[in-house]
Amino acid sequence: MKKLVAFLLAVLCVLPLSACGRDMNWVISNEPSVRGIVEEIGEDYVMIRVTSADDPQLVGLVKAEKATRLNDCSFNEQVGDEVVVYYDSATAVTYGNVPEIRNIHGYCLTTPANRETE
Repeated sequence: MKKLVAFLLAVLCVLPLSACGRDMNWVISNEPSVRGIVEEIGEDYVMIRVTSADDPQLVGLVKAEKATRLNDCSFNEQVGDEVVVYYDSATAVTYGNVPEIRNIHGYCLTTPANRETE
């Protein structure tokens, strides 16, 4: 009986750590995203003109939370940059005149606004 209790306690201690194994590679393969141009940057939000999205209802201007779950994929972009925003598939989107995306996993810069031309 003591071995069973010790085993269950060990499983309960390790189980929460298994969710921490999600990195950006996992997120890209498993979570929805929107791609678009950064239009406006607020203190805690980013307005993005969506050019393509996994959710067809997310077209036009979308408000995305600036905070990210993955520290190495935080928002560092500028107005005019093209970005891909990965978000949690379960509870992230609130629809309205301007849809809002919360629970952002991370931002990936696709094309910088100030790219040099040859």
